[in-house]
Amino acid sequence: MPNEALDVLRVRIPGQPRHVTGYSEGELRRLVAAARADVATMRERITHGRALLAAPDGGPDAERLRTVAEGGRLERLRETRAAGRMLFPMRDDLPGMLVLMTAVSGRNIETIKELPAEHQVIEGKAVEVVLTKRRRGARRWHESVLWEIGPPGQELRHPGGLYLLLHDLITPSRTRAADPQWFWSFFRGLHYGDQHGSPFRSAMTADIPKTAWVARHGLTDDGGAPMGVTFTRIRTSVEARRTRQMGGHLPSAARSNTVPVLFRNYLRDDPSTVEWAHEVMADALVEAEQAALEAHRRLADRAGQPEVLTDSALAPAGTAQGPWSGCRDAEHHPVTGRSCLASFLNCFHCGNCVITPEHLPRLLALLAAMNQRRLQMDEQVWWQRYGPAFAAIRHDVLTRFTPEQVREASPEPDLDLVEEPWQQP
Repeated sequence: MPNEALDVLRVRIPGQPRHVTGYSEGELRRLVAAARADVATMRERITHGRALLAAPDGGPDAERLRTVAEGGRLERLRETRAAGRMLFPMRDDLPGMLVLMTAVSGRNIETIKELPAEHQVIEGKAVEVVLTKRRRGARRWHESVLWEIGPPGQELRHPGGLYLLLHDLITPSRTRAADPQWFWSFFRGLHYGDQHGSPFRSAMTADIPKTAWVARHGLTDDGGAPMGVTFTRIRTSVEARRTRQMGGHLPSAARSNTVPVLFRNYLRDDPSTVEWAHEVMADALVEAEQAALEAHRRLADRAGQPEVLTDSALAPAGTAQGPWSGCRDAEHHPVTGRSCLASFLNCFHCGNCVITPEHLPRLLALLAAMNQRRLQMDEQVWWQRYGPAFAAIRHDVLTRFTPEQVREASPEPDLDLVEEPWQQP
């Protein structure tokens, strides 16, 4: 093949970004609150229906419930549906259950749809469930997980507690269905041959009435428009929230995915994560800068400050010239009293240091070299290594000269920033 063709084949084309963004913190909070309220209402409704059905003197209402519970039907379709609603989950309960289970467990919707009914409760504290993850490839579909149950009364906030609650509410419908192995089941009414069944029996892509559910709760996004509910965005938001809670430590935040998958598919394009990362970095840089300024003050208090002279003729006789400043007595350090062996960057925190207008070009070149290093290394490491000297030059040296003197001084080109360990980072 021609070399030109080989060169083209060697070019790596980056993949297209997913652009799947999560909800803002406010949107996610409203979404989860609506789902939690739905499940709580369903629990109260079915609990009341069970109590009424079990009452020995429940009256006509209990008789109607008993008729529907035994698979019969009432005179009117509306009455049958109302009685079934008191005992079983309905189709319009599905969005709230699925949204809350996705948000609390942090699993994708495909895994949630295929939740198994079989489980094991471990010491009353956790639920062991074998999940299905088809994307992992053949022979790697199943994963055993432990979900925390949580304290009594907090079932709607813990994956194990929510799983057991939904399992209890759905079981009467599931045991009456033709396919009781499915976790999900609801009262289908009289329009079908089977009154009970799984919404995902025919297809995993079965329609879930999310639009009507959003309208019923009046959910809106931050712009005031009706909220578009997608389970992928819920999963992205949950992953982003957990990553923030872990302080950005991806190995700790990655539960059901590897670190590269977590970053590439859920965090990279999420604006809330990007905004949070910017805030974290800004706070870290402010802390690093403050630490450098504090180190500068401590060094200045211990060894003194440079003597800045606005006229070169005022420099003391016998001042030895260094790379960026002069030294009045290099043989006697103000602190040790011995010959000075410190780095030249430490001269800006030494009482023997003398700086005159002749040093301005080199000082400006030194600042330019520091700023260049800032682009080549970690910001926090840069502040630790160069911060005290940078702060001394900017706050204690250049401020002593007039703006005209600083503007007239041209930085000397090709100045090597020599320092220990005698190599660039």
